[in-house]
Amino acid sequence: MSVTLTDAQTLLAFKAGRATRRAGTNFVDASPTKGAIILSNSEDGLLRFVWKDRTTGNVEEDLILFPGDATFEKVSQAPGGRVYVLKFESSNQRHFFWLQVIFCAFIQSIVCDADG
Repeated sequence: MSVTLTDAQTLLAFKAGRATRRAGTNFVDASPTKGAIILSNSEDGLLRFVWKDRTTGNVEEDLILFPGDATFEKVSQAPGGRVYVLKFESSNQRHFFWLQVIFCAFIQSIVCDADG
């Protein structure tokens, strides 16, 4: 099954799986599910952060990002350097992801550019 990752509204898309934090610890476990993070403009002009299962095509995370409210940053304590967290300033929400392709320098440059 082929799943389309991009359309006219897509700003950025890359292969990434989800990860979950173990209860009561700072350990994060990666899910083996093939996935993708997609940043796109919604019809109402808001920025959407979507995580899609690449096997089924199902959207399992669909979040609206407001300016200044969210950061996507590398988890420096994670071995391998491919774990990132989406954090929200307006709440204690944390969404963990791991890069399924090794192009960390590319993602790191985007994260650095976005942070100023």
